[in-house]
Amino acid sequence: MEKTGSIFLSHSQKAFIVVAVLATTFLYSHYQKGLYEGFVNKAPTLILKEMPDFQAIDVYSNELISKKTFLNKGKGTLVHFWGTWCAPCEAELPSFLKLSKKLAQENVTVLILAVNDEEVAVKKFLKRFGKDRPKNILFGLDKEGASLPLYGSVKVPETYLFSNQLRHLDKFVGPQDWAHKTYRDRILRLLNATIASNKKDVETH
Repeated sequence: MEKTGSIFLSHSQKAFIVVAVLATTFLYSHYQKGLYEGFVNKAPTLILKEMPDFQAIDVYSNELISKKTFLNKGKGTLVHFWGTWCAPCEAELPSFLKLSKKLAQENVTVLILAVNDEEVAVKKFLKRFGKDRPKNILFGLDKEGASLPLYGSVKVPETYLFSNQLRHLDKFVGPQDWAHKTYRDRILRLLNATIASNKKDVETH
Protein backbone atom coordinates (compact mmCIF):
# COMPACT_ATOMS: atom_id res chain seq x y z
CA MET A 1 0.00 0.00 0.00
CA GLU A 2 1.43 3.34 -1.06
CA LYS A 3 1.89 5.95 1.70
CA THR A 4 0.87 9.52 1.12
CA GLY A 5 3.76 11.94 1.58
CA SER A 6 3.41 14.66 4.24
CA ILE A 7 5.01 18.05 4.23
CA PHE A 8 6.52 19.25 7.50
CA LEU A 9 7.81 22.76 8.05
CA SER A 10 10.87 23.41 10.10
CA HIS A 11 10.82 25.95 12.94
CA SER A 12 12.78 28.42 10.82
CA GLN A 13 10.29 28.09 7.94
CA LYS A 14 7.32 28.64 10.28
CA ALA A 15 9.03 31.64 11.80
CA PHE A 16 9.65 33.08 8.33
CA ILE A 17 5.97 32.69 7.39
CA VAL A 18 4.81 34.38 10.60
CA VAL A 19 7.22 37.27 10.08
CA ALA A 20 6.11 37.63 6.44
CA VAL A 21 2.43 37.76 7.44
CA LEU A 22 3.10 40.34 10.17
CA ALA A 23 5.20 42.46 7.82
CA THR A 24 2.49 42.38 5.15
CA THR A 25 -0.16 43.37 7.69
CA PHE A 26 2.01 46.21 8.99
CA LEU A 27 2.73 47.57 5.51
CA TYR A 28 -0.91 47.34 4.48
CA SER A 29 -2.06 49.23 7.60
CA HIS A 30 0.46 51.99 6.85
CA TYR A 31 -0.71 52.05 3.23
CA GLN A 32 -4.33 52.50 4.37
CA LYS A 33 -3.26 55.17 6.85
CA GLY A 34 -1.45 56.97 4.05
CA LEU A 35 -4.56 56.89 1.88
CA TYR A 36 -6.66 58.24 4.77
CA GLU A 37 -4.24 61.05 5.63
CA GLY A 38 -3.74 61.87 1.97
CA PHE A 39 -7.49 62.20 1.41
CA VAL A 40 -8.14 64.23 4.56
CA ASN A 41 -5.18 66.60 4.09
CA LYS A 42 -5.00 66.87 0.30
CA ALA A 43 -5.34 70.44 -0.92
CA PRO A 44 -8.03 70.53 -3.64
CA THR A 45 -7.50 72.24 -7.00
CA LEU A 46 -10.67 74.20 -7.69
CA ILE A 47 -11.91 76.29 -10.62
CA LEU A 48 -15.02 77.65 -8.90
CA LYS A 49 -13.89 80.29 -6.39
CA GLU A 50 -17.11 81.07 -4.53
CA MET A 51 -20.75 80.07 -4.33
CA PRO A 52 -22.52 81.32 -7.47
CA ASP A 53 -25.66 83.45 -7.36
CA PHE A 54 -28.29 80.76 -7.90
CA GLN A 55 -31.95 80.29 -7.00
CA ALA A 56 -33.99 77.30 -5.86
CA ILE A 57 -37.20 76.68 -3.94
CA ASP A 58 -37.46 74.99 -0.54
CA VAL A 59 -39.49 71.82 -1.14
CA TYR A 60 -41.34 72.10 2.18
CA SER A 61 -41.69 75.84 2.84
CA ASN A 62 -41.70 77.11 -0.78
CA GLU A 63 -39.30 79.85 0.33
CA LEU A 64 -36.57 81.09 -1.98
CA ILE A 65 -33.10 79.61 -1.48
CA SER A 66 -30.19 81.62 -2.82
CA LYS A 67 -26.58 82.53 -2.18
CA LYS A 68 -27.68 84.94 0.56
CA THR A 69 -29.29 82.07 2.48
CA PHE A 70 -25.86 80.72 3.44
CA LEU A 71 -23.80 83.86 4.02
CA ASN A 72 -22.36 83.92 7.59
CA LYS A 73 -24.34 80.79 8.45
CA GLY A 74 -22.58 78.44 10.89
CA LYS A 75 -19.20 77.05 9.92
CA GLY A 76 -20.11 76.58 6.27
CA THR A 77 -22.37 74.84 3.78
CA LEU A 78 -22.46 71.64 1.75
CA VAL A 79 -24.42 71.83 -1.52
CA HIS A 80 -25.37 68.39 -2.80
CA PHE A 81 -26.84 68.01 -6.31
CA TRP A 82 -29.05 65.00 -6.96
CA GLY A 83 -32.28 63.86 -8.66
CA THR A 84 -34.92 61.19 -8.16
CA TRP A 85 -34.27 60.10 -11.75
CA CYS A 86 -30.59 59.38 -10.95
CA ALA A 87 -29.96 55.83 -9.67
CA PRO A 88 -26.49 56.54 -8.18
CA CYS A 89 -27.98 59.60 -6.43
CA GLU A 90 -30.72 57.51 -4.83
CA ALA A 91 -28.21 54.86 -3.77
CA GLU A 92 -25.88 57.29 -1.96
CA LEU A 93 -28.50 59.63 -0.46
CA PRO A 94 -29.13 57.58 2.73
CA SER A 95 -25.43 57.71 3.71
CA PHE A 96 -25.25 61.40 2.78
CA LEU A 97 -28.25 62.14 5.01
CA LYS A 98 -26.57 60.36 7.92
CA LEU A 99 -23.44 62.43 7.42
CA SER A 100 -25.53 65.60 7.20
CA LYS A 101 -27.21 64.83 10.53
CA LYS A 102 -23.79 64.36 12.16
CA LEU A 103 -22.65 67.69 10.73
CA ALA A 104 -25.55 69.40 12.49
CA GLN A 105 -23.56 68.99 15.72
CA GLU A 106 -20.70 70.89 14.05
CA ASN A 107 -22.93 73.79 12.92
CA VAL A 108 -22.64 72.91 9.22
CA THR A 109 -25.57 73.67 6.92
CA VAL A 110 -26.51 71.26 4.11
CA LEU A 111 -28.49 72.00 0.97
CA ILE A 112 -29.74 68.88 -0.78
CA LEU A 113 -30.70 70.27 -4.18
CA ALA A 114 -32.80 68.24 -6.62
CA VAL A 115 -32.31 69.35 -10.24
CA ASN A 116 -34.37 68.69 -13.39
CA ASP A 117 -36.99 67.18 -11.11
CA GLU A 118 -40.56 67.61 -9.87
CA GLU A 119 -41.74 68.54 -6.37
CA VAL A 120 -44.12 65.57 -6.17
CA ALA A 121 -41.37 63.09 -7.07
CA VAL A 122 -38.91 64.62 -4.60
CA LYS A 123 -41.38 64.63 -1.69
CA LYS A 124 -42.47 61.08 -2.46
CA PHE A 125 -38.87 59.87 -2.43
CA LEU A 126 -37.98 61.71 0.78
CA LYS A 127 -40.97 60.19 2.62
CA ARG A 128 -39.03 56.96 3.08
CA PHE A 129 -36.66 58.80 5.43
CA GLY A 130 -39.44 59.88 7.78
CA LYS A 131 -40.60 63.31 8.92
CA ASP A 132 -37.64 63.95 11.22
CA ARG A 133 -35.66 66.54 9.27
CA PRO A 134 -32.71 68.13 11.09
CA LYS A 135 -32.79 71.93 11.06
CA ASN A 136 -29.39 72.12 9.38
CA ILE A 137 -30.70 70.41 6.21
CA LEU A 138 -32.57 72.26 3.47
CA PHE A 139 -34.26 70.33 0.66
CA GLY A 140 -34.23 72.48 -2.45
CA LEU A 141 -35.67 72.10 -5.93
CA ASP A 142 -34.38 73.53 -9.20
CA LYS A 143 -36.88 72.27 -11.75
CA GLU A 144 -35.01 73.53 -14.80
CA GLY A 145 -31.51 72.67 -13.55
CA ALA A 146 -30.39 76.28 -14.11
CA SER A 147 -28.01 76.11 -11.13
CA LEU A 148 -25.91 73.29 -12.61
CA PRO A 149 -23.94 75.37 -15.17
CA LEU A 150 -23.48 78.14 -12.57
CA TYR A 151 -21.61 75.65 -10.39
CA GLY A 152 -19.81 74.17 -13.38
CA SER A 153 -21.62 70.84 -13.09
CA VAL A 154 -22.73 68.71 -16.03
CA LYS A 155 -23.88 65.63 -14.13
CA VAL A 156 -25.09 64.47 -10.72
CA PRO A 157 -24.42 63.58 -8.00
CA GLU A 158 -21.90 66.28 -7.17
CA THR A 159 -21.19 67.96 -3.85
CA TYR A 160 -19.60 71.32 -3.06
CA LEU A 161 -18.23 72.63 0.23
CA PHE A 162 -18.27 76.37 1.02
CA SER A 163 -17.06 78.42 3.96
CA ASN A 164 -19.48 80.69 5.85
CA GLN A 165 -18.05 83.49 3.67
CA LEU A 166 -19.12 81.41 0.64
CA ARG A 167 -15.58 80.62 -0.50
CA HIS A 168 -15.37 77.32 -2.38
CA LEU A 169 -13.30 74.84 -0.37
CA ASP A 170 -13.86 71.41 -1.93
CA LYS A 171 -15.72 69.40 -4.54
CA PHE A 172 -16.77 65.74 -4.58
CA VAL A 173 -17.49 64.39 -8.06
CA GLY A 174 -19.84 61.44 -8.49
CA PRO A 175 -21.30 59.12 -5.82
CA GLN A 176 -19.26 58.78 -2.61
CA ASP A 177 -19.14 56.39 0.32
CA TRP A 178 -20.27 59.08 2.76
CA ALA A 179 -20.36 56.59 5.64
CA HIS A 180 -16.56 56.58 5.68
CA LYS A 181 -15.09 58.72 8.47
CA THR A 182 -12.64 60.41 6.09
CA TYR A 183 -15.38 62.59 4.56
CA ARG A 184 -16.47 64.09 7.88
CA ASP A 185 -12.84 64.62 8.91
CA ARG A 186 -11.92 66.31 5.62
CA ILE A 187 -14.97 68.60 5.65
CA LEU A 188 -14.37 69.73 9.24
CA ARG A 189 -10.62 70.17 8.70
CA LEU A 190 -11.21 72.51 5.75
CA LEU A 191 -13.93 74.50 7.53
CA ASN A 192 -12.03 74.84 10.79
CA ALA A 193 -8.84 75.84 8.98
CA THR A 194 -10.73 78.54 7.09
CA ILE A 195 -12.32 79.91 10.27
CA ALA A 196 -8.93 79.99 12.00
CA SER A 197 -7.38 81.77 9.00
CA ASN A 198 -10.17 84.38 8.90
CA LYS A 199 -9.81 84.98 12.63
CA LYS A 200 -6.06 85.46 12.27
CA ASP A 201 -6.59 87.97 9.45
CA VAL A 202 -8.98 89.98 11.62
CA GLU A 203 -6.58 89.99 14.57
CA THR A 204 -3.67 91.24 12.42
CA HIS A 205 -5.64 94.17 10.99
